[in-house]
Amino acid sequence: MTVFAAAAAILALAVAAAPLDAHAGSATAGPCDRSGSSNINSIEFRSPNGTYKIGDTIDIRASSAYDINTDSGGFDTTPSANHLLGHTHIRLETGGESDGYANFTTVPNNGHWAEWRYTVRAGDNTSDLDYDSTRAMYFVVTHGEITTRIEDGNNNAMRCYLPQPRGPGSLSAQADIGLDGIAPRVANVTVSPPDGGYGLVGDRIEFDVNFDDTVVYSGAAPVLRLNLGGGEFRNATYASGNNTDRLTFAYDVRSGDDAPDVEYNGTMALTTDGSMTDKTGNAANLTLSASGSLGRSGPVPIDGIRPTVLSVTSSPPDGGYGLGGRIEFDVNFNEAVLYSGAAPVLRLNLGGGEFRNATYASGNNTDRLTFAYD
Repeated sequence: MTVFAAAAAILALAVAAAPLDAHAGSATAGPCDRSGSSNINSIEFRSPNGTYKIGDTIDIRASSAYDINTDSGGFDTTPSANHLLGHTHIRLETGGESDGYANFTTVPNNGHWAEWRYTVRAGDNTSDLDYDSTRAMYFVVTHGEITTRIEDGNNNAMRCYLPQPRGPGSLSAQADIGLDGIAPRVANVTVSPPDGGYGLVGDRIEFDVNFDDTVVYSGAAPVLRLNLGGGEFRNATYASGNNTDRLTFAYDVRSGDDAPDVEYNGTMALTTDGSMTDKTGNAANLTLSASGSLGRSGPVPIDGIRPTVLSVTSSPPDGGYGLGGRIEFDVNFNEAVLYSGAAPVLRLNLGGGEFRNATYASGNNTDRLTFAYD
């Protein structure tokens, strides 16, 4: 015969004795005949050089001295050919946990070449893609049992072994194609400074979201959702870090904020209405650790509630105060207050345009400051 099975026509396959292949599942599979000179003249990438992300496709072409034809989805199925319906693939060393397989896609009518296509999988990771061995071309039967072998027009078994991987004539020797099938993930989230309270309205807290790879966002800036507790939530806004492995988010404490320990709001606290990818274009996994940990040894409290005076009382509360007597005034706050620097003063009005100062006596770091006037 002069017509060959789609991709299988350029395969040499002693199919009757072929071993099972893990990729084929319950189907029977086997490599091509390796004896004598190969019928494969050349093999090459048809896709341009570069690094390909998850879901991208890469085309491979192999040529033969023989005409190749196809029908029925795999190779010549005419009765005289005595072949069964099947398909071919090329086993690739992709750097993932398991080998990848480029599947047959097309062959021109009575042409001398056939093409295969590989779709990049999650986990693929190599800077120099190539097939895995000289026997990387495989033939897989999907119906029935193999009882014959692929033959050329002289009834000789087709020979389709390939050049040595990474050697002259191999895929990697002719092109520079890499696979990046690893999407960026969040390694951890840290807060700066790592410990302490942020008691003043306007204080800034910075949160660093650290990835295991460089990330690039475009469109709307990402947001980190914070949980203050008690049903109170805030957004830390993007501050810096695009095109690095660390995105920094900032939150300025507002009046009324009150939290004993700020956390991010669950595993989905990092969001964006734009896109966030690695440099290859793989979409980043924005899921955060369920622990909510901010990488510090103590809590991160914030206190945006200003201390206010509840009342001022005197001691003794009633009566006259003669010369040399002491009057004490207690200024009562809604929470503990702390002063530093010059001591506070309570200004007294004696009436008739007369004023005096009651000086600080005690109470720093409590909710009551006592002032005395002699």
